Amino acid sequence: MENVDPLLESAQDVGEMIHNVTNSMKEASLEGRPKDLSTRTEAEGVQIIIK
Repeated sequence: MENVDPLLESAQDVGEMIHNVTNSMKEASLEGRPKDLSTRTEAEGVQIIIK
């Protein structure tokens, strides 16, 4: 078990780094966008509203 602990800690660190990068990318992509986005596809009669 002592030999596996450093491996598990490294895997947790990698997971946290991936989460942080993903969160930063999400925040950067949402900057400057309007809060109410609407998309209509008239041909299909579909309306998607994201708030």
